[in-house]
This record gives sequence, C-alpha cells and structure tokens, in this order.
Amino acid sequence: MITTNKGVCQDYAILLNALFVRLGYKSAVITGYTKNRNGDIGRRGHAWNVVNVDNRWRIYDPTWASGFMRDSVFHKKYNSRWSNVPPEEMIFI
Repeated sequence: MITTNKGVCQDYAILLNALFVRLGYKSAVITGYTKNRNGDIGRRGHAWNVVNVDNRWRIYDPTWASGFMRDSVFHKKYNSRWSNVPPEEMIFI
C-alpha cells in the first residue's frame, strides 16, 4: 500500500490500527459485511476499525472516510461521517 499508494479496505484499516496502537489506544481491525443501499447485507467483505476512547468504543471506517468511487475512478474526498461513529448509530447506517 505505501509503495504503490493503492490499497483496499483491509489495508486502510491495518494502517489506521497501527497508528491507534502506536498512540496508546486499544484498537482492533474488524472484518465483516456492510449493508447495500436497500439495507440488505451485502456479499462483499469489508474492514474497518474500532478504538476505545475514554472507555467508549468508537468506529472508524478510513476507507469510506477517504473518498468514493464513481465510474471506476476513485475520488479523494474526506467525509467525517465515518470517523468516531458510536456503534449504536453505525448499525443503522
């Protein structure tokens, strides 16, 4: 990822986890599935992070926060919606 400047969700999550751990936080990479636009569980796997801040677990999705794909082209655009999301909110997104 670092040498090619390219990566998938697992690469983003592993890198963010390393940063959280280096800063002294309890953190983990979570893998699973996401919902599609209809709210159904998708078939493609995904990876994101959880980190414990002030004794509360928060979700960070560095992939979704970094931008979006349109017509097979990645567009960099930070979206803070995917940073520090409480689990009780993320389950409905």
